[in-house]
Amino acid sequence: MNRNEIARAVMADAWNLYRATVAEEPAAANRATFTFCLRFAWEREPSRYASKIRKSWEEMGAARQLDACRRMAFAAAGTYAAKTSGYVDFNRLDPEDLASDTWIIMQERVDTLEAVQAARNCRGQLPLPLGVLLHRAAAEALRRAIRRTDNDEIGGEAYDTATRAAESLQNTADSVMIREALESIREPEQRAVLELLIAGLTVREIAVAVNRSKSSVQRMIDSIRTAIAARLAA
Repeated sequence: MNRNEIARAVMADAWNLYRATVAEEPAAANRATFTFCLRFAWEREPSRYASKIRKSWEEMGAARQLDACRRMAFAAAGTYAAKTSGYVDFNRLDPEDLASDTWIIMQERVDTLEAVQAARNCRGQLPLPLGVLLHRAAAEALRRAIRRTDNDEIGGEAYDTATRAAESLQNTADSVMIREALESIREPEQRAVLELLIAGLTVREIAVAVNRSKSSVQRMIDSIRTAIAARLAA
């Protein structure tokens, strides 16, 4: 698509979002709401979103990319341990191998961002920031590594069972509440922080992922909690 085609597609998407918002909440019929819808439409336009993520990824350079992959590999291991009560033995799973696998997965996914975002738009899902994409790549690298290992403390069968159990949570009331909470947080950076928080990352790890200070991330988390509490109380 050329620039004019992208602009027309974004404007059409913005108007659709605005009409849907006003239909649900007539009091929101104002310029500020449309401005927000327009910004959101720009954020989720597939080709623009893909270009933005690729640019951020490429500007990091190989050394910073690998360092980020290394940190995310440890973060993914912590998330796995918290969710499954499992133990990731780094004597059997080399952190450098996990970092390399994470980098490879990221490279593969960066090449398909347009299709991924187009599909997310169809499902009404928000764009995934770079930090969330990186964490998901690290989690996938860890899953693949665990499947390959014969470590008795992890065990392929036990891991598969834990994985199925974790995946089944998507159908529980808790996961519905999480999805609703995510959808109520529309600001892209706040949503990125919330997704990483739900994934089990600490404030320090989230700060690294979104390139913000710990205090700034903590303020966003407090703001998110206040917004969700207000929504649930409404």
